[in-house]
Amino acid sequence: MKYEKKEIFAFIIVGIMFIGSSYFSLRHSDYLKEVIEFKGLAGMVVYVLLEVVSIVVVPVTTFPLLPIAVVLWGGFLAAVLNVIGWMIGAVIAFSLARKYGRPFVSRFIKSKYLIHLEKLVPQKNIFWSIVILRMSIPTDILSYALGLFTNIPMNIYLLATFFGLIPFAFIFAYSVTLSVWYQISALALSASLIYYGYNRSKKLKSS
Repeated sequence: MKYEKKEIFAFIIVGIMFIGSSYFSLRHSDYLKEVIEFKGLAGMVVYVLLEVVSIVVVPVTTFPLLPIAVVLWGGFLAAVLNVIGWMIGAVIAFSLARKYGRPFVSRFIKSKYLIHLEKLVPQKNIFWSIVILRMSIPTDILSYALGLFTNIPMNIYLLATFFGLIPFAFIFAYSVTLSVWYQISALALSASLIYYGYNRSKKLKSS
């Protein structure tokens, strides 16, 4: 799956929004805690549901909300909530694709992306391929593609997805409280992981 200019631009824009949201959230943390009513369990449930929607309904992203979650619940819990939301969303997207097939998935993902993904998704080394692909392809798109193009059992899919999502969840959650330059470094690290994951997945596909 080749990344086009508009996708790279979108990554940069989301990164800028993340940095801006981090700055605003930390600077006005006391105010946010006062005005946001859902600070307890109810708020966590709402946040997880928003993450689920961001996976199932592509291309919605809740990434700029992460700094607010960190302010409300701390880095560790915010990362855990992200993983829970992403996992639930990934399971739903995977199941929908497997049950309803290509006509249904085409409503969410453009045909040209499906063609690229079909060529990229391997049938061998499937576990580690999913782990690596999670580092290079958005969770929503990949979840639909794996449900559509593979016969992987759900338990293997869940485990591989979990290991693939963990690094990003904690890198970004803990980078919220760091300086702008550290956040830029975190984004650069993520871009490197995406690049590595893409190239590595192509090698696994050809092996």
